Amino acid sequence: MDDEECLNMYKNLKGANLEPVDVAASALFLASDESKYVSGHSLIIDGGFTITNCGFSIFGQDEINE
Repeated sequence: MDDEECLNMYKNLKGANLEPVDVAASALFLASDESKYVSGHSLIIDGGFTITNCGFSIFGQDEINE
């Protein structure tokens, strides 16, 4: 596989690739006054990978295929 094929294998949002600036922007948001009411939250910056990948899903494979 080349680099593009590897990126596409884990991509869920068409036309969007995770870049360092995305993680930095999320960290800046959490450090800013705009997030003053955010507490106890796990901010997962993965483009939806954990909710579409059965290995990371809270649901089993059988429930997803129903």
